[in-house]
Amino acid sequence: MQKCTIASGIACLMLYETIEACGQAPPVLWTYDVGSTIATSPTLATDGTLYVQTANALIAVTNNGVVASNRWSFPVALWAPGTEAVDVSGTVYLTSSDGNLYAINPDGSLKWKYAAAGVGSTPAIGRDGTIYVSATGFLNAVTPAGQMKWRAFIGEDAGNCSPTIGSDGTIYIGSVANPALFAINADGTQKWSNTGSYAPGDSEAIGADGTLYAVLRSSLTAFGAGGSIIWQTSTNQLGVGAAPALLKNGTILVCGGNSAAGLSAFSPDGFLLWQILNQTGREPPQTTPAIDSSGVIYHCVSNGVWAINAQGSVLWNLNAPGIPGPGGFFAGTSPTIGPDGTIYVALSTVLYAIAGTNKLSDSAWPMLHQNPRHTGKVEKPALGKPQKRSDSGFQFQLYSQLGSTNTIQVSSDLYGWTSWTDLLVTNVPMDVVDFSATNSLSRFYRAVDP
Repeated sequence: MQKCTIASGIACLMLYETIEACGQAPPVLWTYDVGSTIATSPTLATDGTLYVQTANALIAVTNNGVVASNRWSFPVALWAPGTEAVDVSGTVYLTSSDGNLYAINPDGSLKWKYAAAGVGSTPAIGRDGTIYVSATGFLNAVTPAGQMKWRAFIGEDAGNCSPTIGSDGTIYIGSVANPALFAINADGTQKWSNTGSYAPGDSEAIGADGTLYAVLRSSLTAFGAGGSIIWQTSTNQLGVGAAPALLKNGTILVCGGNSAAGLSAFSPDGFLLWQILNQTGREPPQTTPAIDSSGVIYHCVSNGVWAINAQGSVLWNLNAPGIPGPGGFFAGTSPTIGPDGTIYVALSTVLYAIAGTNKLSDSAWPMLHQNPRHTGKVEKPALGKPQKRSDSGFQFQLYSQLGSTNTIQVSSDLYGWTSWTDLLVTNVPMDVVDFSATNSLSRFYRAVDP
């Protein structure tokens, strides 16, 4: 495939340098006009329902893969950047300018509302069903029944920062007024904090090795254990505020928020690999790309969506009809990739379903808030904290969705795997003990979620 070229001139977007796409965009399966500007990224529930928000409503869109229609609308006022999150039961959680966290049933009825006293970010959903949401000065932990579990003080203003949940249940959240990044244990106690003269971005991304990637005003920063800074990009490279996404090889993608940078790719050790879609003196909405299993990057910017390969070359772009007015943008939110490869984007008032053949990448953090339900955590089960017991047993912990059944498999060589036991997850994390481990020279474990 030929390398796409960039030349000066007037682009079809009227905002960027001319970029010649290498191929034609795939067909649009359907479009659905919700009648008002879509302010959040599309959220996809397990039953195929899509959720978006406008300035005054949460809209559920029925999607059968060919056409879409309105399922229901729930009146709620949107105040600040963020999006909705959906749990395994289909309950939708969202914040509102009235200071409440709302829980909406799959049929559009109100389940409950929780007075968080000032919210405006995307909620995160823990493996035990706990909902985490930032409010003025606090991180709130709310039970699935809508009751306060605990509140942790994280500064005078958490701004619009959204929580991110690690595989061990640690919650990461930024604070703006007294700039800091916090790590909070699942019981509400502080694990660590890192303060500095920076304002955190929307949320963080977590690498396969546990490295935390955060956007801190003009820099992309990698945090290690205990909140130590592993590396930080120079402050003149980005000027960013969007949440990062990760390719399978560990490359970090982040959207620039100044006139010098567009979509940037950094190596796992912090070196700039490439930049594309550089801006021409304007600051468009800061969106997070989504990555499919073949490594293609989908990025919404200006008035359309772009497909870019892992080397930074444009494959195709698809634009909404018309040109945004002065200071306006049709593409103000991030894309979502469904399990069948369909790409969902919101452009102005219209929701698009674009044909795709590759499912979402299985990288550690392939899109905004990690997955199509925007839960802010890795949905796959994880194992951790291995230790040898005094009774010769081998113990580790299983982190998985409460109420799910996981199969623990064992191997002696990482090639052949056999099922060892099935476990119903009754608490998170769950201790697992193998008293037969000493019968093997080496033994490896993995968890499989049916």
